Amino acid sequence: MKNVLYYFILMLLGCTGGVDQAKKQFFLRGTEQLNLREYKQAIYFFSEALVKDSMYAVAYNNRGIAYYELNEYRRALNDYNRALEIEPDFADALYNRSNTFFALKKYRRSLQDLKRIKLTYSDSAYVYFAEGLVKSELKDYDGALIAFDRAIKLESENPETYINRGTTKYYLQDLEAAKMDLLAALAIDPSQANAYNLRALIEVELGNNIEALNQINQALSISRSQPFFLNNRGFIYLKMSDLEQAERDINQSIIIDPENPWAYRNKGIFYLEKGLLSDAKRLFYQTKTMDPSVKLLEFYLGQTHLLAQNIDSACWYWKISNLKKEAAGMEAFERHCQQG
Repeated sequence: MKNVLYYFILMLLGCTGGVDQAKKQFFLRGTEQLNLREYKQAIYFFSEALVKDSMYAVAYNNRGIAYYELNEYRRALNDYNRALEIEPDFADALYNRSNTFFALKKYRRSLQDLKRIKLTYSDSAYVYFAEGLVKSELKDYDGALIAFDRAIKLESENPETYINRGTTKYYLQDLEAAKMDLLAALAIDPSQANAYNLRALIEVELGNNIEALNQINQALSISRSQPFFLNNRGFIYLKMSDLEQAERDINQSIIIDPENPWAYRNKGIFYLEKGLLSDAKRLFYQTKTMDPSVKLLEFYLGQTHLLAQNIDSACWYWKISNLKKEAAGMEAFERHCQQG
């Protein structure tokens, strides 16, 4: 799921004595372009303001936002660092830097900034929302729930918070509670594709493949080329034994986003279903290299070794799945590995 983060744009509302008018005009024009999403133009004007005053912290902050929106995260980080060197207690730059650390997958650094921000923005739903996202990435799901609960208490009309809290509950296998959060999100905004996507994953786990397909098709009707949605529909087709449709969706997902480990896991399942065990094993090992936390990976590796008549290796993988409390792995371990 794509997480939606927020950032703080600084507006210069007045000019005290001694503030250079040219600097102010460049800053205002940059902020105007930033609000119009003309990020390269915004960068130009903020840079001109910084030529006039190299200690202009708010210009560094806003230029950092423009770089962030262009996915130039390192440049954004440099600007936020510079703003904080000039004004160490600049909470808005600190919040924006936290978002940038998140984008760079430096989650603990992001969390450190958020802890400092809460000293200033203790009643900001956005801050707790961001904290929930970071803790989810750190697999601290209980902490994430606490943060999302706080965000919803402060702002009850943000569908993204309900979706992300529902996602956290899904990871904790509290499926019915997750569904309630998704229904709440869709009541606020019926166009939330991520809510339909997660509903599909929940229905798959409950064995309701037809309903899962309906939900994922609803998500794709809103965002037809979203690679995660395509991959998830491919997985649903695998569960329905429609291998042709599954292969098409999974391959398309990988073309759009070749960095998604779940797509390679699903392609491995496709090969497993086709009886191409060496290809399946190769894809599962590739997935493990990309992200060893992908769900059911050890279960499917166990299935591959079972079909290759290597029961010892199969049981080794199922034991890991069993320790992760994955229902499929627990069942396979008990069925094949607990005899005698």
